[in-house]
Amino acid sequence: MRDDDVSSRHSVPLTWEYSIYLEPASMEELRLEIDEPAEYATWRPETTPQRDAGASMEVTARLVTASGDKPKARVESFEWELQDTSKEPGVALNFPLDAKDTKFDLELDANGPYFVLSKKNQKIERAVRDGFTDKVKVVPYDWGGWSTLQVTAVLADGRRVSGKLKGTKEYGLRIPKRDKNSHIADGWKKKNDVSGDDKVDDEKIAGQKDDGDGFTLYEEYRGWVEDGKHLEGDPKAKDFFVLNLIGADAEPGIDLFASVSQLAVHSKLKPDEMSEEKRLMNGNHREGGRNKDQHGVWVKTFGSKSDLGDDGAMTTMNEKGVAGRPGITKGIGILARDNTESAFNKPFNLTAGDEIFAFDRAIAHELLHSVGVEHHGSGDYRMIVGYASTRNPLNKIGRPYYGTELEKPIDLRTEAGEDVAQRDIPEYEKFRKFTDMIMLDRCLKEGAEYIKRNGAGYNPLFSTPEKYADFQIELLLVFCFMHLNGNVGVEHGEHSGAEDCLMRYYFAKFYESKLPPAMGNKMYYLIEPGTEHIGMEICHDGKGTGVNDAGHKPQSRYGDTTGDAGNCFEQICPNDAIPPRKVK
Repeated sequence: MRDDDVSSRHSVPLTWEYSIYLEPASMEELRLEIDEPAEYATWRPETTPQRDAGASMEVTARLVTASGDKPKARVESFEWELQDTSKEPGVALNFPLDAKDTKFDLELDANGPYFVLSKKNQKIERAVRDGFTDKVKVVPYDWGGWSTLQVTAVLADGRRVSGKLKGTKEYGLRIPKRDKNSHIADGWKKKNDVSGDDKVDDEKIAGQKDDGDGFTLYEEYRGWVEDGKHLEGDPKAKDFFVLNLIGADAEPGIDLFASVSQLAVHSKLKPDEMSEEKRLMNGNHREGGRNKDQHGVWVKTFGSKSDLGDDGAMTTMNEKGVAGRPGITKGIGILARDNTESAFNKPFNLTAGDEIFAFDRAIAHELLHSVGVEHHGSGDYRMIVGYASTRNPLNKIGRPYYGTELEKPIDLRTEAGEDVAQRDIPEYEKFRKFTDMIMLDRCLKEGAEYIKRNGAGYNPLFSTPEKYADFQIELLLVFCFMHLNGNVGVEHGEHSGAEDCLMRYYFAKFYESKLPPAMGNKMYYLIEPGTEHIGMEICHDGKGTGVNDAGHKPQSRYGDTTGDAGNCFEQICPNDAIPPRKVK
């Protein structure tokens, strides 16, 4: 069919559209290379507690041809962008407390004109008048920040060339220099001779059963603020935090705890660096490697002994029946060093040289409770014994004795075997002379009136005024006021085990004899002043030493520990991620 036939049949004109593309005979091959900054291998993000800009890192990108010749294409602009930038709250794990910010941890900065900054300092678009090179600065505002810097050269001919790290096939630049699966700077890992996943927590101390301190490798890297300054963790030591609300008086005890525990103890925290209520030391987190809430502990003085039990120091736990962890330690309280109510101002049976360390030792002792260390045993009890002389009408054995009650005598001996009641006769005579001076005349008069009223045979104990007086003075004064009062340390109890361990008690006044009861009365030994020692070390097994050694005369005072008691060093565990063991 002819064309004119079609036109005449449909009366519709036919039209065609054409697009013409013009291409150069050969398009030059271009690369946008990102130069590795000189400090890239060692640079890590940093800031200040006030979130001031840290040391920046300048990054350069240049457009080159595959052959190395100068490109013929013209660059219109460079686009720089930080992608996947972290937004970890605060500037460190603990500062500011309970931080809620959503600011980017790294930002862009640039020198020179012709640029637009956008996306909260995450993107720069810079026009270029001539040249093939551009630079930008990456500025950190967090000790644990990370991002990936991308750059694109926009050419006048419409092409876009994405930047690759020079000598690699990888687009962009990981900041800081790090493994693609890690947020930790390679330089920091190299400096600390560590490797592994960001959530690794495996610090080891030889002799301690449990590894780790509750802070991951990333958390050690990001660090904390202590005393207004940044603190990096030690990835080969177990870090432990103490909010010292006592001040300088507590420092020797905290230092003692650090020495025996071998923990890296940080005790210069301010109240705005660790909350007394929450005690969280890794509370600021979003995406950085983390395992569990990890806590510090606080120590402070209380004004009343009633808040702290009999001894004047107490570690209060939020859970019962388990050994301590920082997370379940409500707090550590102690009476002030100069508080006269405190047990740590009493000599007990310590040597004079040991007394001066009692307060410091108490601080270290309580801190050890917070990391899982228990006493050497249990079962110690309190005993009060009064003096019954031969003049006491209820004394039926014909010799002086001490007794828990007037008619319940005990056989109390010195460790040399001396009868303590016989030894104390001169003291009794002085006391009786004093009581006679103030009470005898009145008691004799009362006795005479009693006999006159009731008759001499009414009560054989009061058959004469003298017997009446003896009963009143011996029972109400001598037995009640001439007494010995103290703890009885039992075998395998709180006083047992290594003498020099600071978890061993030193408060006992008596201990039980293993000899058969003399004349049916239970036998105890009286501990003489200056013969107990205060522990300033930590034990590695439950064997009794010193006064607890099997060769101690007349016997081992309190013996070895039993069960899982003793070996206090092994029990140390500051890691809240490890469940505490059950204890009685």
